[in-house]
Amino acid sequence: MITRRHVITGAFVTSGLMAQSMPAAASSRGDDNTPILADILSELRASRMPDRLPGAHEVELVRQSRRLYLKQTGRFPQIIDVGFGVWERIIDWYIGTGQQLEVSQLGTGNYYVRFLGTNIVLKADLPEDYVGQGTDR
Repeated sequence: MITRRHVITGAFVTSGLMAQSMPAAASSRGDDNTPILADILSELRASRMPDRLPGAHEVELVRQSRRLYLKQTGRFPQIIDVGFGVWERIIDWYIGTGQQLEVSQLGTGNYYVRFLGTNIVLKADLPEDYVGQGTDR
């Protein structure tokens, strides 16, 4: 006579054996979705990259300059000088993010934009991709 314990134990053992054999059967049928899932994952990672937004790289360079100054002095710099190419891409970043953009002019004639408490100053005589060290003036 078969007891209820033998039936339940047999069902668990059978289901465990089937679960172990299923991945092997799936890969033999060609149902392996690993390459497709890897492509989807790489596309998702690429969509989260900050370079998708114009000027994000230049904003990161300005942040690095601010961070370095903060570590050295304990406060954020008042001014960071940038070249014309960096200036334009930072303006593009402001437009792309929908931030309020207020460009002003210093007494020296240089233009600047306020970025989280620091003035990013355009220096036309500097190289296009120049991002200076933070300073207080």
